[in-house]
Amino acid sequence: MKKFLLLVHMMVLLLVSPGIIQAEGQKTPGLENASENTADQDPIVFPVVFQRATGDSIISLAADEKGTIIAVTYDYINVTHDFGKTWTTSKTPTSDMYSVMYAQGKFYLSKMHVNKEYEEIPIYVSDNGDQWSILHLTPDGAPAVTIVNVQYVNGTYILIAKQYRTENGSILFTSADGMVWTETANIPSTVYFLTWNGSVYTAYGSGYIFYNKPATFGRNQFLVDSKDKRYAEMIVYSSNNLQDWTMQSGQVKSGMLYKFVVNDIPSTNYYYDVEKYTADGVITLYDYYGNILTSKDGKSFTIQSRRDLFPTNYHRTPTFKAGKNYIIFTQYWHSPGVIRSKALVSTDRAKWKQINLDKNVPNSMDVIQANDNTLVGYGDDGRIAISNNGIDWKKIR
Repeated sequence: MKKFLLLVHMMVLLLVSPGIIQAEGQKTPGLENASENTADQDPIVFPVVFQRATGDSIISLAADEKGTIIAVTYDYINVTHDFGKTWTTSKTPTSDMYSVMYAQGKFYLSKMHVNKEYEEIPIYVSDNGDQWSILHLTPDGAPAVTIVNVQYVNGTYILIAKQYRTENGSILFTSADGMVWTETANIPSTVYFLTWNGSVYTAYGSGYIFYNKPATFGRNQFLVDSKDKRYAEMIVYSSNNLQDWTMQSGQVKSGMLYKFVVNDIPSTNYYYDVEKYTADGVITLYDYYGNILTSKDGKSFTIQSRRDLFPTNYHRTPTFKAGKNYIIFTQYWHSPGVIRSKALVSTDRAKWKQINLDKNVPNSMDVIQANDNTLVGYGDDGRIAISNNGIDWKKIR
């Protein structure tokens, strides 16, 4: 397991400890004397330009359980601490596109694209969206990296990073507190998220769509679209310790008629995500062909078609719970440029009722769950809305 140095600074660079990636203003355990200057630095505060939200298109949005929502646009960072009753707006640190993510009490703000091979990519970390600390993930002699995802899995913060102009390959960083990071593993495929089923970590790297039916289905190969006869294979890795990873499926194979090929090299184009509510020890995923993917061991998955619930491959959300109801949100085409939303509602996750949502909800609405009582929806038209039941929505931006 390799460890690398995080160069930490507010106005100047401070060398705190070889091999440890640390946030500005935080002390390295056991090295208080060597890094005590970092604890005295003032936090970064982006200057407020408006005491209101802006109305421009949203690039990225994240929310915590307490009422803080951060919406990032091409030029601004909108922040509310009371679920949209009041807002403040600051400029983004640079003219680059930024994404914001949330994991277990921490917001992470990072540039989405790397323009130069050895460009420093600052990662801003905050408890509240008002005051930020800054990180630099800088492996010695390696190209710049940017964040793919940040999760809190099995009591550990996990940051998935991707190197500049690397078609395949991910770097895994881990942290106990979300501030001090250690490079833990390199995975030879681009992975997007991890799960933990109680005994095995699983990393997922989307997958490949292909047209020819295998003589015998291999591990994690499925018929995903019976109408158009499309098959897919998942990219899956497993680990017992987050350090050593074994590829379970997803190796490119000769003789396959892959759907998406660039310069004779197959490219990934089968996408899926993790469900929010699963049975104990069972990993449940969903794809965008209306299928449910499940696994007990974190290595081999089975597939179940639910085209009765999801007749199109338009976007759908994971399953949320609001009060006594389980809710899944889907999108459907209404007219050119207009994508409306439906809610699938159930009390038992077996029988579902379909409800067309009001046309005033955000266009092409995506939904996240802030807490047990609050859902946050946002769309490509710049609007944000909140709901406590998934049916009735209130515009807050």
